This record gives sequence, structure tokens and C-alpha cells, in this order.
Amino acid sequence: MDVSDRDFLSWFAGFWDGEGCFTIRCGKKNNYRFSACQAGERGYMVLNLIRDFFRVGKVCSFPSDALNRKPIHRWVVYSRSDILDIVERMLPFLQCRREEVINKLEILKTLGTSRSKYTKHEDEFICNNYKKMSDEQLGNELGRGKCSIVRQRHRMLLFRRQIPEDVTNFIKNNYKILTDRAIGKQLNFSPESIKQIRLKHGLKKRNRRVKDEKISNSNK
Repeated sequence: MDVSDRDFLSWFAGFWDGEGCFTIRCGKKNNYRFSACQAGERGYMVLNLIRDFFRVGKVCSFPSDALNRKPIHRWVVYSRSDILDIVERMLPFLQCRREEVINKLEILKTLGTSRSKYTKHEDEFICNNYKKMSDEQLGNELGRGKCSIVRQRHRMLLFRRQIPEDVTNFIKNNYKILTDRAIGKQLNFSPESIKQIRLKHGLKKRNRRVKDEKISNSNK
């Protein structure tokens, strides 16, 4: 990298700190976007300069909703490989939003691979933030769906409400004759929550097939 590239990336990191956006949405189709916005003719020229430097993305213009306001321009990149390249080149010069970008960069690197299992970093993030962030906010930060976050919280026994003693006693008294879904419906808990509370207290359901075999043997 020559000096001019370093100078530009240093300026761009400061510019993006204040004017940029890095969005990741995960679902059936992964969606990610890296962008920066500016207003007016000068802003349009700045964004085109950025596009020409990285040689990726496009600059879009939108009319302002308010009277006497300058039009809004956005430089946006959708390609995963292009976003990875830009972020990794910018990261050494980034300051204010460095931690945010590092977290999203790790998520973006894992997209396209199997993400059924949560990493140690993700579990720690949930454990440290579930009391002050909603499941939707946690999902946005980790690139996970809201339902996936809820299931993982319950696996980690991180509940948003304290489990009353009478709930635990009800589970202990009925887990052999009722399904987790049936217990959850009566107690207003999800089946996954009931399962995790049950396992926490060592209450394992017997294998129905084994149970049936024992019953049939006893009848002979």
C-alpha cells in the first residue's frame, strides 16, 4: 500500500465513522449492505470519489422530502466479498465504531457456512447483554434471528423472568405424565423453556420405546 492509499483510507475511516452504515440481516436469504450517505452536489462528488477508489458499489440519489433541502446521495455495496475487502482495509484506521465493525465482520465471514452452533463469543455476548437488550437487538448484533436467540438463551438458562418455585414443583410432579408442550401451555412457558428447566433439575424423560418394551415384557 502506498502513502496515498493509506492517507485515503485513514480519511475514509473517519468519514465512515460519522456517515456510514454496515447492516447484516440473516434469514432464508442473507442480506448485507455497506453504505455511506451525503447530501448535495458536493456530497455526490465525495461518494463518487469513494466509489472510484474502491472500484465497487454504486451511488444512488434520492429527492429530499422537505422543501428547500438538498437531495440525498448514498454509496452502497451489496457484494459480500467487496464488503469484506473494504472493511478489512479500513479497519486498521477505524476508531469510534471499531468494536461494532469487528463483530459484524466476524458474522459476515461465517455467512455461507453452517451457523447452527453458537460460538463462544456469541454465547458470551448474549450472557453479558440479554438483560439490557431485547432478543431482536441481540439478533441484529449477532446476525441471528429473534427465535434463534430465544432458544439459545433458554439453552443457557438465561430467562427474562425469575422461575417461581411453584413452577419448578409443577414440572417435577408432572414431567413424567405430560409433554413439555402441555406443561408449557399451562404455565405460559415455551416447550424449550420447560425442557431446559427440567434438565437443570436432572429430570430426564424416559425413552418411550424402552418403556413400552418393558411393559410388553411384563405382560408375557
